[in-house]
Amino acid sequence: MINKSHSSALLYFSLTSLASITYQHLCLIKTAIQQTTDSLTLVIDILDIDEYRNTWTPIHDLLSTLYVEAAKYCNEIDKTLFDLNIVFGGWCGYDVGIDDTYEVLFGHMEDQNYLLNINMRRKQSFLPEIPIHLIACSPVHTQVINIDQRSVATKTYNVVAVGGTFDHLHSGHKILLTMSVWITKKKLICGVTGENMLTNKKYREVMESLDTRIENVQKFLNKIKRGLTYEVVPIYDIYGPTATDPEIEALVVSKETLEGANLINKERALNALPPLEFAVIEVISSTSTTLKDEDLKNLKLSSTFLREYIFNKNEGK
Repeated sequence: MINKSHSSALLYFSLTSLASITYQHLCLIKTAIQQTTDSLTLVIDILDIDEYRNTWTPIHDLLSTLYVEAAKYCNEIDKTLFDLNIVFGGWCGYDVGIDDTYEVLFGHMEDQNYLLNINMRRKQSFLPEIPIHLIACSPVHTQVINIDQRSVATKTYNVVAVGGTFDHLHSGHKILLTMSVWITKKKLICGVTGENMLTNKKYREVMESLDTRIENVQKFLNKIKRGLTYEVVPIYDIYGPTATDPEIEALVVSKETLEGANLINKERALNALPPLEFAVIEVISSTSTTLKDEDLKNLKLSSTFLREYIFNKNEGK
């Protein structure tokens, strides 16, 4: 019988490499989502994760695959607003297991010792132990998932910028923010679009306030990585701090916002500042890890889609 009593949970699994991820891991994720009502923190330990620190594509591809498969499944079981957060255990900079309150710890039998160690560390910190639920998956799920292993080198930067509306934080936002943190060494500046720029947004009546959106971005950044400086600030034009801040070295954008990024560099040139380097993420849908240009507008996973979903729910449709 499916247990739907868990509002929040932690799921853990380890990978010897990105090439070792299989459909069994997707089975674990889907089962954990099925048995959790609100939020799931997925902690992934990748052996020798530092070997991937100067690459972009493998980590981006892993995040996209897992977030998209999870979103697809959530839509199938009417959990469109389910909150999944992916954290890399050997990189995040803190002990995820004792940092938050979870109602259950999920994992596979082979990772049982890690889950037991979470409770041991919690006990040492005078925190209550958390029930452990081991998930069994069929041997048919052992087929390897194809993750792009291209080790194309990417730079890391002291100060990186990223921007967006970040309304009803969804998988696309989380990939954008995680990849921004991935290439940041010291400080990430995140611009959150002010309400003056959102007057024409559809279903604006269910849009989150600026303060809520800033708070949710800050919480997510603190969830995925500690030890960096995060400046989450409102922006009231397309430039924000990027037009005038000489410390910013790089800008993370999606494929559909490259035109705006080029405008930022033109504005920097007018201010006698060097151009920003761009790091580009793919635009995803709830069923695909990448979209062709002609599909970006209609198929992408967007806050508009989520606002429409919330609006219709509120209207009883």
